[in-house]
Amino acid sequence: MKKYIYLLLFLTFNFISEDLYSQKFNGFKYVMMLDVPLEDGSIDKYEIQDKLSKFFKKKKLTVIRADEDGEVYSGMPKKGIDNICEVLVMDYRYDLTGKTVGTGQLSVYTINIFVDFFRCSDDLDTSSAWFTISGETKGMLHYGKGSAVNSAMKVLTKNIESRMGKYKFDSSRTPTEN
Repeated sequence: MKKYIYLLLFLTFNFISEDLYSQKFNGFKYVMMLDVPLEDGSIDKYEIQDKLSKFFKKKKLTVIRADEDGEVYSGMPKKGIDNICEVLVMDYRYDLTGKTVGTGQLSVYTINIFVDFFRCSDDLDTSSAWFTISGETKGMLHYGKGSAVNSAMKVLTKNIESRMGKYKFDSSRTPTEN
């Protein structure tokens, strides 16, 4: 009997804590993705933003894309946005290191992709991000950097999904400006 009580308490706590944890996203209708120019001048070289955009659209969030200066170029609703605090701003960065192995077709890469999330009350500075989620792939053999990025993206989206739970917009969860 004691086992059943412990099991019941564990399951109850697990469901409650998971629901509270996943509600972080429930106050937002929109995700704004800022373009990140890389050192070589390219933007979204490994299609990280495109993959994240597809992920959030699949979760039923409206994805707004903006350039590095914050100028929106796609996804803005025609009626506009009534409450700026319903927009979760997302920025990403990554560390990619590696070396070629053997004939040059295989490589060993370590990649870590970080996604910083900002609310309306946060400064857009990585040190003041509301929270950060990352996905990392280490020491796997890949056919080029793109393959390593894809592996890390799978880990990243799984980590984001675990934080989202079952997304459903709830205006009572929308943050307010300070």
